[in-house]
Amino acid sequence: MAFYWDDRGTRDIDVAYPDELPDDILESAFHIADERGLPLDWINTDITTLDRPQEKLFSKNVYKGNRFHVYVPHKKTLLAMKIYAGRWKDVSDAVRLAKDIGVTEQKPIEKMLRSCYSPQVVANTGHKDNFIELIVSLLDKTEDELETLLSPMQRNKPDLRSV
Repeated sequence: MAFYWDDRGTRDIDVAYPDELPDDILESAFHIADERGLPLDWINTDITTLDRPQEKLFSKNVYKGNRFHVYVPHKKTLLAMKIYAGRWKDVSDAVRLAKDIGVTEQKPIEKMLRSCYSPQVVANTGHKDNFIELIVSLLDKTEDELETLLSPMQRNKPDLRSV
């Protein structure tokens, strides 16, 4: 998100790793979380469920090192990831992404989800319809209206999977 909007930062990073993250990386992540006041799950591995070739899901490689690469996902990929995660804290970002992309209806958003995830993953994402309906219903709201509407929900319900 921070790569697209100057007014936006992030408190997590999505990591794709072929297997489970090694213990030394996890220990370092917990140390960094403690030191910087980040949530313990600031390294998010949900991205490993994406089911398409990376070149189709990411717009550019911003860093290429010997041991890792940093990619920026397309806005459509980010929107699909927000829907997959189904967290209240992602609703305003999902609405903003949908506006940037120019989608105004449920079907194109569902298509974006299916273009990033396998049919099995999409089928097991039971909250997706509620999340997509919510996004579409909020597209006419301003940033301030979204903040007013969503703040109480974000504090009281961590994700839409519980809805």
